[in-house]
Amino acid sequence: MHRRMWYAISMQSSAEISCTALPWNPIKANGCCRILGSVRVVVVITVVVVIIFVVVVVVVVIVIVVIVSDVVVFIVVVVVLVIVGRPRPRRRRRRRRRRRDFRRRRRFHRHRRRGCRHRCRRCRRRCRR
Repeated sequence: MHRRMWYAISMQSSAEISCTALPWNPIKANGCCRILGSVRVVVVITVVVVIIFVVVVVVVVIVIVVIVSDVVVFIVVVVVLVIVGRPRPRRRRRRRRRRRDFRRRRRFHRHRRRGCRHRCRRCRRRCRR
């Protein structure tokens, strides 16, 4: 009997504590909450907490996905620019150098041939060198 009484008193006291701690509890009887009312309040609180937790998790996941996608796009753009941008100036420089070398050689050979054919003073000097 004592155990049952103590259990009933503890349940009643917990219901009263929940009633005083949560004044917005809709179900009240004689200034004290019923056990069902306290259970409903606990269920409502847990549902609200779960909804807030889910919303926070969804927002965090969206932010992480956006950041990761931005980083991936940035890395891809940098890699593409490096791959596309680096070979072009090298090729242009090599082509220019080759063209200049070819021009110089062609001019030199032309002068030698002219010098040998026409025997002018400038060409003889270059041919002697």
